[in-house]
Order: sequence, then C-alpha cells, then structure tokens
Amino acid sequence: MLLAFIIVYLALMFAISAYSSGKIRGKDSFYVADRKLGVFTVASSLSATVIGGSATIAAAVYVYRYGLPGLWLNLSAGIGLLVLAFFFAGNVRKFNAYTLPELVEKMYGARARLISSLLVVLAEIAWLALIIQATYFVLSPFTEINGLALNAVITSLVILFTFLGGQYSSAYTDLAQYIIMFLAIAVFAVPSVLLRTDMLSGLPEWSLRFPFSADFGPMAAFSLFLVMALSHIVGPDIYSKVLSSRNPSVARKAAFLAGISKIVWGLCIGVIALGALQLFPAIDDPNMIFPMLMTGIFSPYLAAFVLAALLAVMMSSADSVLLTASVVFVNDIVKGKREVMKSRLFVVIFGIAALLIALYFNDIIRTLKFAYTVFAAGVTIPILFGFYRQKLGLNE
Repeated sequence: MLLAFIIVYLALMFAISAYSSGKIRGKDSFYVADRKLGVFTVASSLSATVIGGSATIAAAVYVYRYGLPGLWLNLSAGIGLLVLAFFFAGNVRKFNAYTLPELVEKMYGARARLISSLLVVLAEIAWLALIIQATYFVLSPFTEINGLALNAVITSLVILFTFLGGQYSSAYTDLAQYIIMFLAIAVFAVPSVLLRTDMLSGLPEWSLRFPFSADFGPMAAFSLFLVMALSHIVGPDIYSKVLSSRNPSVARKAAFLAGISKIVWGLCIGVIALGALQLFPAIDDPNMIFPMLMTGIFSPYLAAFVLAALLAVMMSSADSVLLTASVVFVNDIVKGKREVMKSRLFVVIFGIAALLIALYFNDIIRTLKFAYTVFAAGVTIPILFGFYRQKLGLNE
C-alpha cells in the first residue's frame, strides 16, 4: 500500500515536470515562469515552498519538547508572510528582477549583490540539506534501503524534478502537492489524532502553557520569532515566487493566502505533535513522531496517504530552494550566456553539496538553526531597510 501511493505520487510529479519542460523557452521561462502565474498558482506554490521540513518535522519536534510554545516556529513564519503581503510583496514584484540579489543591487550596488548572492546560495543549500534529512526521517522506517542510499535517492529525485522544468515545474508540482498535503494532514490526520486522544484530553499541564513555559521562555520565543518572521519577509525562494506573479496585486494576494496557510498548517502540526505526546510520552527521538503515528494509530490507507503527503511537503520545498540556489549562482555570480544550461548544471552540483551537508550534520534542529542564522543575519535586515532607503537617507 505504501509503495503504491509513493509510486503514483512520483509518477504524477514526473509527468508534471516533463510537461513543464516543454514550456521552457529561455531565461524568463526557467527563472520566473514568464511572469504569468496567477493568484491561486502563486499562493499554492508559495505555501508549498514555505511548508517544508522545518514547518513539519522540526515544528513537531518543538511542540513535542516544549508544548504549545513550540507553535511559535510556524506562527512566526506565518506572521512574516502576512507582513510581506501588506508591506513588501507588491514592491518586490515591481522591480521585475529575477532574483533577490539582483534586487539588492538595485538598492545598494554590485558589491552588495555579490555578497548577498553568496549568502543566499549557502543558506539555500543548507535548507535543502534540512529537507533531505527530514525526508529521510519520514521514509526510513518504511524501507530497507540503508541511510546513504536512501538520502541519495531522495536527492536524485529533487534534482530530476528541478532540472526538467525550472520555475514552471516548481509551480505546477507545488500546486498538486499543496492539495495532497492539506487533504492528508488537515482533513484526515488531524481528526484521526483528535479522535484517538479524546480531543487531547490527557495532556500534561506543562505542555498547555502559552505563550511561554519553563523550558521555553520569552527570550527563546523572541529569538525564534525574529529569525523565522524575518526570513519569511525576505526569502530568496519566497521572492522567486513573488517575482513569478503576473502583477503586484497577484503577489500581494498570494503572499497573504500563503501566510494564512502557514499558520493553519502550524496549528495542524501542533495538534499532531501534542497527540503524539499523549500517546507516546517517551519517544527517544522526536524526529520519529510521524512514523510512530503511521505505524501505531493510523489505518494502512491513511498511513500511506500521510506518507505521500509528507513526501510532497519535502519535495515541494526542495525543488524551490534548489532552483533558487542555482538561479542565483548563475544570474548573480557567474552571469554570461546560456543561463538555462548553466542553471541546470548547478542544480546537480548544489544538490550533491546539500546531500553531503545532510550527511555531515545528521541533526535536523542543528541544520535548521544553521540555515536560518546564516540568512537572517546577513541579508534580511539590509533588504528591509532598502525598501525605505530614501526615507531613511540611505541612498548614497
């Protein structure tokens, strides 16, 4: 049953990617889908991109360890997307750039573009490593493939789907994956957990404290909020979706819908993690929450559907971050002609680099902190100030 669901899912993603490859006519097609995407396509693609390993596996770990304060991981990100929608998305789209570093150059000059490009590429590769790790934690209990081989298979699939269709492939596969994700998790998995736990009626008191707890105080919440919110207001893979929008109005509406989706997703993951805390109060490795629920309380059909959804969660983010890393490297660092060919080459190179990082760190929370710290510290604040540089006297 599990294998059948995964095969059907992968076949669907390959068919969409192969179809998308036929739409590639040059740089505009591969980088920003010819800037033709409408509200629902951008919103679903943006939502699927920001709902990845951190929003699912890492978020579940946070809630399992710290209770309701662990919700701050996704709530912070959702708030960041809403701020993007109301204050920045329209302006980002008006720049008609291809990448975030290109936008940086318009604000601060060529040297700033180069520095931001290097930071973006490093952060995106680290994010991809996080997604590879999270996918491994989800799939490993259900396969006899060893760790290195399974990680290599996961990475190869991400490379293949990204290589074929660029931004068109990312957007269209994200749309399909977004539907799968929310149906499996919000419509089926959450009610199943609530029924099995009698509406979470037996939880320990410490897990229900909010917004802070003894192990997750105001400073921990604030630091998490700052990093997550800022990285969703300014994010290279996020901006790649905004820049693919048909116009600024589409960009604003799509970012708003993505923010709501992120918050709803966070609440769903919170319910599932709290249910796991009640049902399995002494899990040695909280990264294994979903596999334990799938083998412990879900029916075979629901377990297979949830596994396909979790795979969709990871793949939908993975192709976006891998595409962003390669596009930024070619568009903002290498430059020159034959951009699409070069971007596809670096899709392969950076995919392999992310695999090596995933194998080296081997800890999903460490990888999460590394990726977000690199990006938030080096890029986010200058971009936010850059939108208001004239008012702040930062022009020259």
